[in-house]
Amino acid sequence: MAPSSFHRDGGQTWLTFDLGNSALKLALFESTLEGPATLLMDRRIAWGSDIARALLELGDLRESRAGRGVLRALCSSVAGPERVAELESACKNAGLPAPCAPAPGLSLAACHNTESIGADRLYAARGAWELVGGPVLVLDAGTALTVDAVGCDSTGAPAFLGGAIAPGPGLLASALGRGARALFEVSPKPGAPALGRDSAGALRAGISRGFVGAARELAREVAREAGLEGAPIALTGGSVDYLLSAFADQELHLEPQLVGFGLVAAARAGGLV
Repeated sequence: MAPSSFHRDGGQTWLTFDLGNSALKLALFESTLEGPATLLMDRRIAWGSDIARALLELGDLRESRAGRGVLRALCSSVAGPERVAELESACKNAGLPAPCAPAPGLSLAACHNTESIGADRLYAARGAWELVGGPVLVLDAGTALTVDAVGCDSTGAPAFLGGAIAPGPGLLASALGRGARALFEVSPKPGAPALGRDSAGALRAGISRGFVGAARELAREVAREAGLEGAPIALTGGSVDYLLSAFADQELHLEPQLVGFGLVAAARAGGLV
C-alpha cells in the first residue's frame, strides 16, 4: 500500500502518531491544499497492545475511503527509542509509510537548552497556534501537566516562549502512596470534595484540588511573565476533566488531538506535501 500524493479533489491525508508515556495516540487527518486539517478518526492504544493489528485495521479504513491513501506518516515521541522502533516495525508490517518528525516550525530564541524541550510540547504549541490563529497558552494535562506560552517573533511567526512542568494526578497519587509510610495510593477523581472525611478522601482532595490549583496558578503566572494575559487557552490531555471548570471564565479551546494537529501543521509549513 504505497502512499499517494494527492486525492482527486486536491486534498491530502495524514497519519499522525503521538507516542506518550502510557499510550500511543494515532489519528487520521484530511486537508485541502489551502484549508485547515480535518480529523477523520483517532484511537488510543495502550503500550503492550497489538499495534500492528491496529494499524492493519487502519489500513482497511483508508482503503474504504475511495482509495485515498496516506500521504505522510508523522510522529512525535517522548516514549524513548525502543517505542519508536516498535512503531516503525508495525508501520512497515502494515504497509504504511515510515513516520517522520517534521520541524515544529516555532522560533525557540526565547528558550535555553532547546534540545531538552519535549517534542510533544512543541507540536502541541504548534497545533494550538493553528487552532487559535495567534498567541495562546497551552495546557496539556496528562502524566505531567505542562503549561506553555506561544507568542510571536519579530516577524509575526509563532514562537515558543517556554513554560512550566508539574506532576499530573496519577503522579501525585503515586508519589503520596510511595513517599510516606503512613499513606497509601488512591485512584484520583476529578471534582473530589476538598473536605475529605477519611484518609482516602483527604488524599483525593489534595490530588484533585491541588492539581487544579497548580494549573490555575501556573497558567496565570506563565501568562503574566510571557506577556500573554487574557490570551486564549488550548487544553488537551487525558486529565482535562479536572480542569474544564477551572478556566470557565476564559476563552477555552478543547482539542484532544492537539499534538496531531500540530504535526500536520508543522509538516505542511515545512513543505512535506
